Amino acid sequence: MKMTLESVDAVLRDAERESIKHKSMLLWLKQLKDATKQHLSRA
Repeated sequence: MKMTLESVDAVLRDAERESIKHKSMLLWLKQLKDATKQHLSRA
């Protein structure tokens, strides 16, 4: 599970860099990234 969440986090970081121009996408990515970090810290 931890490995999967770390992979998701890496993809989210890449997507965040690519979507800088889209404010709604950045908000969604931030929320998903925060949720991923919470799960990683619990693992």
